[in-house]
Amino acid sequence: MSRLGIQAVLLSNWSNTSVGNFIEVAGQYGGPSLDIGFAPFFHKANPFGNAGTIISQLKSKRLKFIVHLSFHQHDQLDNETIKQRAAITFEKFVKLYLGKVDISISPRLEDEWSTPQYTEALTI
Repeated sequence: MSRLGIQAVLLSNWSNTSVGNFIEVAGQYGGPSLDIGFAPFFHKANPFGNAGTIISQLKSKRLKFIVHLSFHQHDQLDNETIKQRAAITFEKFVKLYLGKVDISISPRLEDEWSTPQYTEALTI
């Protein structure tokens, strides 16, 4: 099985034109699956808008979204903020799209958390 993937950290901030171009290219190339990693909270007003557009337009692919709740060490978020972002992600993304796409949630892009730290951060 061939898989195509992209780490589109700033996906939430892409213009409509960029999202459209991505959908066009992704629809034409690669295998039947597409993995998309992104950090939605760079766009406070509509963190999941572009992901929703991709889901509605790329129905021919099996999509998997990897949602990073923070980005590297740049934002040094405490567990409470991570939990708040996890709750928002659940309400505004997981509830709407789970079953239509696969979804994984990561507390931090390229984190080095132990299993207990990860579990504590995502326990809502």
